[in-house]
Amino acid sequence: MAYVPAPGYQPTYNPTLPYYKPIPGGLSVGMSVYIQGVASEHMKGPPMMPPYPGPGHCHQQLNSLPTMEGPPVFNPPVPYFGRLQGGLTARRTIIIKGYVPPAGKSFAINFKVGSTGDIALHINPRMGDGTVVRNSLLKGSWGSEERKITHNPFGPGQFFDLSIRCGLDRFKVFANGQHLFDFTHRLSAFQRVDTLEIQGDVTLSYVQI
Repeated sequence: MAYVPAPGYQPTYNPTLPYYKPIPGGLSVGMSVYIQGVASEHMKGPPMMPPYPGPGHCHQQLNSLPTMEGPPVFNPPVPYFGRLQGGLTARRTIIIKGYVPPAGKSFAINFKVGSTGDIALHINPRMGDGTVVRNSLLKGSWGSEERKITHNPFGPGQFFDLSIRCGLDRFKVFANGQHLFDFTHRLSAFQRVDTLEIQGDVTLSYVQI
């Protein structure tokens, strides 16, 4: 099966440097740009421009930016089980791209604690009733469901591009470049989450954890 990018996602592999490419339509609110590469350990590079101070001379620290730890996996089979090396940490971002089959009924994305089976975040798109259910499973008991969303990107026959960002107090989930929902941490020790599980009626094209 060939890798099929989601609509609006325009990957460029192994470009030459310096790299210049226009952003079609310009940069807009909610748009995501992913850049991945490997820096040579012997790299010296050109002189860096001085940092722009901005209003109030407020600098954002590098360690406050979202991170992606592992290499991407293309076209993984479903069910998918991925190990989060080092556990789930604040500012870590997980990228999931895939396709909902025309006859798909539902699928689930679970952020689990492997040793206990606890699920810190359960994302369950249900195509039959057009909902995206979120929940947690702690000590063998499901919590209260959350269903409110402003739009649903998981229609039958549709591609999707998910960005799931772990913060200090919540998960922030974006779909196709637009904010989809927040989910406040119910498992306070979210760092214990070490497994990403995806199962159900879905075809995966790209996963990066």
